[in-house]
Amino acid sequence: MECIVKKNKNEPKQSIYFDTSVLIGYFKKGDEQKHAKNVIQQAVNLIKNPEITVKIPLISLGECVIRLLYPSSESNLLDRFQTLIEQTLQAKTPAPDIKSYKIALELMQDDVQLKPTDALIVAQALADPTPEWLITTDSLLLDNRAIFKKKEEIGSNLKISDRFSKNRG
Repeated sequence: MECIVKKNKNEPKQSIYFDTSVLIGYFKKGDEQKHAKNVIQQAVNLIKNPEITVKIPLISLGECVIRLLYPSSESNLLDRFQTLIEQTLQAKTPAPDIKSYKIALELMQDDVQLKPTDALIVAQALADPTPEWLITTDSLLLDNRAIFKKKEEIGSNLKISDRFSKNRG
């Protein structure tokens, strides 16, 4: 199935998607937190350009809230998360559209190890005409043949990486 992705003229020219793994990493300790804070700060610098926006799939928000609620005794953790999303990143939180669900289904059919939530997050970035990046630390998404095959099939310029660099495709 071929999906044609059209850009809405009111959309910024580029967008950056963040996966759950990076958002959760922001609140962890050690190297994971350091890495997440670094790429998020880079995104903050990039969005100073009005042609670039951050998008966080609705499903990622749900995963984050669930993960942040349970293991934590910090009462202000959700407040800090809300500040990160709304103020620091000024992120849009789009819901998946029908193209996203179709692409997610195809990805899961091509790779049975791909979890439905991960497939939908990737599919949402692939179905959107504006993304330049999907930032994730999930190794299954970083080097996934089914995802890269679908990306080529759609003609997407999306780069999937754990950081902003020119090396990943």
